[in-house]
Amino acid sequence: MSFWSIAALRTILATETDADSPGSEELLYQIRENIEAILMLAFAVAPASTCTADPSNDALGYFYDTVPAWTDDLHNGRTLLIKSGAAIGNMYTIDNTDDANDRLDCTGDNLYADGVRSGDSYLILYDIKNNQDGHDHDGVNSREAVLAKGRVPVYIRKATEVEVEATEVAGAPLLVDYFRIYVPAAANKLYLAARLHNDGTEYAYLMLNEATAGNGGVVQTNNNIYVWVEETTGLDLSALSNQWVTINVYQWTSNALNTAYMMGYTIIWGP
Repeated sequence: MSFWSIAALRTILATETDADSPGSEELLYQIRENIEAILMLAFAVAPASTCTADPSNDALGYFYDTVPAWTDDLHNGRTLLIKSGAAIGNMYTIDNTDDANDRLDCTGDNLYADGVRSGDSYLILYDIKNNQDGHDHDGVNSREAVLAKGRVPVYIRKATEVEVEATEVAGAPLLVDYFRIYVPAAANKLYLAARLHNDGTEYAYLMLNEATAGNGGVVQTNNNIYVWVEETTGLDLSALSNQWVTINVYQWTSNALNTAYMMGYTIIWGP
């Protein structure tokens, strides 16, 4: 059996724990393996990997691995656990994730002096070394929520009819709604679904807009009765992560003789 391995998790048999069975080293070893495996399921952030170069022999705490696709600051505040070698079981706080140098910085710790070497396996955990007062839901000390198919509801407008005549807006889109939203670091696109109809043979439109990201999320229909329409392109906000933005909703019709109607819409995050 391997150390700190989720694959080692197995059911303890009743015959191994009944009153007639003597305590055994194998049983206690397996119980320990199971506890460790459960900890990995609960706290592991990324797959286990291997150190690819000896750490720096100083208190800069440099730890190298050229294999993972790290991004700057990805694992800041999390815990580095050494799984093999002379420093097996040691835990270090990651102060910086350096993508350009394939490096984790555990400032103030001399990993080399502790026995960490190239070839040692390791695991990155949510902060179990310092965070002993529970989750703070900042993405470092708590898991990121992942909903079905990567879709997350953002904004739902109540079903009150909005009527837009082209003659009222001189053929230009009319601002009919707006809302403020915080763009998370992992955000990608906003997708729009709307209930629309047009009173003639032309088109009724609804569109999302953010000044920096540009126009996007356009839906349209030429039905003269209400139908739900959905778009597949989305408004890309990935360049605006970690900040508040204002989303404007515009409505218009393609012909000055027709009127566009909207009765409710839904916006979601999606890939």
